Amino acid sequence: MVRLLAALLLVSAMQSAAPTAPAARSGHALVDAGEQGGLLLFGGDHAWSGGGELWSRGADGWRMVDGSGPPPRTLAAVAFDAARGELVIEGGSSTDGTIQGDTWIRAREAGKDAKTRWRRVAAEGGPGVRDHHAMAFDAVHERIVLFGGQRAPGENLGDTWTWDGAAWRQLAIAGPSARIHHAMAWDASLEKVVLFGGSDGRADLADTWEFDGESWRKSDASGPSPRTGARVAWHEAGGGLLLFGGFAARGVVADLWRYDGSAWREVATKKAPPARSHHALAVDPASGRLVLFGGGDGMANLADTWEFDGKEWSETKEAAGSAKR
Repeated sequence: MVRLLAALLLVSAMQSAAPTAPAARSGHALVDAGEQGGLLLFGGDHAWSGGGELWSRGADGWRMVDGSGPPPRTLAAVAFDAARGELVIEGGSSTDGTIQGDTWIRAREAGKDAKTRWRRVAAEGGPGVRDHHAMAFDAVHERIVLFGGQRAPGENLGDTWTWDGAAWRQLAIAGPSARIHHAMAWDASLEKVVLFGGSDGRADLADTWEFDGESWRKSDASGPSPRTGARVAWHEAGGGLLLFGGFAARGVVADLWRYDGSAWREVATKKAPPARSHHALAVDPASGRLVLFGGGDGMANLADTWEFDGKEWSETKEAAGSAKR
């Protein structure tokens, strides 16, 4: 009887324990968070009953470094404020489908023995309730830029906001049309935030926009087909801003494109990750390689990890590290 009870308790503990690798998911974010642990992954539409998971990827694979974050959510806007060493999350959809309007920051507290903790910030007058939006850190002006999203299904937004570490500010400027599912990232060579595609609710888009910190400019560049759910990241070894995948007219795609400020050019590789959309893409600061995780292939969510060294893709078979709560 004692042995049976012990066995049941062990099974129960195993079922309630935190996972040891990121579950298959889409709608998550992957960012280079420097001093907070390098490459960090947050959110997505996976099913787990704990708090908002935060994963770190290192030489020993994936490891959950924090399970005490914001309530679980997908399609949130996530960026790392390199000037202040803070991970910033705004909005997104919770597990019951409710669209959120909160702002969360993960930062190291002051003091010798201080820990890195989450806090919800007072953000009255900020972007408010929305998901399907995008954020990127403007390294020149040292502030986060947010664009677009939706307040409710069918109610798309075309506003531009900045976060300076203390307050949100809406910019009264013209720019891209209202949209969701667009791709946006900081281009270190151009020193601008670059936005591509998405959907205006009627059709998928293929326009490219650049934001210099004060105003948006529409680029004349053509390249990737109209699509939603693509992801972009600036990759020095890859020669510029790289875009992968998305959902196009023919379904999910697996093409890779490079933007140099004047034109998009497709990048040919011998192998590539399977087609997908709403994946996550960022550069690992330790290896300098572009890392891709998860996404949806049109039928199911994925949990694979791929690296791009500037010339070729390779799928990693790393073991996941231990979870830590």
